[in-house]
Amino acid sequence: MDLPAPLLSGSITYLFFTTFAMVSGIALGISGKLGRETTQIYITLSFMTGLCLWLFWVCCWMHQWHILIAPKFAHE
Repeated sequence: MDLPAPLLSGSITYLFFTTFAMVSGIALGISGKLGRETTQIYITLSFMTGLCLWLFWVCCWMHQWHILIAPKFAHE
């Protein structure tokens, strides 16, 4: 069973932005603008934020993928 295209493209987008945030934290740590502990916190929080946002998005997407209760419209 293949992954649906919107799920795959959305996951790649979240992966890209999470990786970008983590790499920017590493770059700020290497440049000396952030201390060692602050860099570690920045990278950890970037990873956890990306993971939690992706998980929330996946749950919302999966919930709407196959609707269990279809809406019923009144015929006028």
